[in-house]
Amino acid sequence: MYFTVNSSDVMVQGAAVVWATQSVKQNANARVLYAKPQQMLQGLVKNGATVEVCALYLPNKGLKPDALIQGVNPGKPADVASYMLKSDMRMLAF
Repeated sequence: MYFTVNSSDVMVQGAAVVWATQSVKQNANARVLYAKPQQMLQGLVKNGATVEVCALYLPNKGLKPDALIQGVNPGKPADVASYMLKSDMRMLAF
């Protein structure tokens, strides 16, 4: 399952992380593109989800990868695109 979080609303972001967490707990592979509720996000990483920020986020903010919390990495556009193109991919956007 691929979750993209575009909403600035903390409640919406939290819902995305909760659903992703429940998916992982039910043995789904989960991948999240940007989520803000840090504590919940850290739990998701701990449970095995791949979490990335958009490749444009850090350069546009003038930040380096070390600004990210442990377990969160910059997304690589080609890698993300090939993941999204998988025939069995389900994508949820928030």
